[in-house]
Amino acid sequence: MYKPVEDQNPEVPGTGIVSIPETKTPLYADETIEDLQRSKYRLIQPAYGFRFGEDSVLLAAAAVQLCPLGSRKLKVVDLGAGSGAVSMLMSARKPELNVDMIELDDHRYDCMRRNIIINGLQSVCRPYNLDLKDLADRRIKLTAEMPAPSSYDLAVMNPPYRVPAAMSMKRYEEGTIEEKSKLLAAEEIAVNLDELLSAAAWLLKPGGRIIMVHRPHRLADIIASMRKHRLEPTSLQVLESFAGLAPSRIIIAGRRNIRSGGFIFHAPLVVYDKPGEMTAQAAELYGHETPLTESERLSGLEKITKNWQEAR
Repeated sequence: MYKPVEDQNPEVPGTGIVSIPETKTPLYADETIEDLQRSKYRLIQPAYGFRFGEDSVLLAAAAVQLCPLGSRKLKVVDLGAGSGAVSMLMSARKPELNVDMIELDDHRYDCMRRNIIINGLQSVCRPYNLDLKDLADRRIKLTAEMPAPSSYDLAVMNPPYRVPAAMSMKRYEEGTIEEKSKLLAAEEIAVNLDELLSAAAWLLKPGGRIIMVHRPHRLADIIASMRKHRLEPTSLQVLESFAGLAPSRIIIAGRRNIRSGGFIFHAPLVVYDKPGEMTAQAAELYGHETPLTESERLSGLEKITKNWQEAR
């Protein structure tokens, strides 16, 4: 279990959040902190393995657009949240959301927990260090501090895209922490697509929505698995890196326990006009704030030299 170098502070009762004053939030040598360009939010993340990027930004924007209008606070669950990029970006766009974030990896979970603190989201975001396989198989022992089944309005996920290659498990078992992290992010080693959708179906209310970013070559698998778990596909948007090229990613949405019909095929989103230059439509989905200075990015962080591997 990952433990920061500093002495642990007690858990805040009823929140599942470890109380770390902002001035004592650590940043380890193998971590970076990014400016999310939304509401001055920042993101601590490991320097190795999966790093947030376009997929997180585009998924968060699409997910917020999917949220029904109304004054009621919506409950969102981010499945396999990593360091919390999608949840942070959604919270920046729609502060009234209540977002629960589930992540198995200890280091990324700890980054997520600290991101909640440095962005002042303790009242609306809650981290869970759980195995999604347990939720998928309904094996988890329910307590008042666990995600409740049939209680969420929206589930979001940016899952591993590939079925594991023949040698992946061997590479994973023998690999360094960096190699393990890359494999977990890219391939369905810790949890597969069907298990993720089973977990989402268990957590969503009837009529609740799901949205994910994935690869076009998995579309048939996605639709088959969604319908297996009574998650009816409702919309699809393809993402093209450049106009005229085959889609590189898709954003697909659905709802739990509804009849089929009324499927919407959105116009494609072209991300780049030319290398390094986004289209106006894609750029609009990114933040346009004045970049944080280095001192602003590091505000409230105590830099330490002992790295995470040594602190395990």
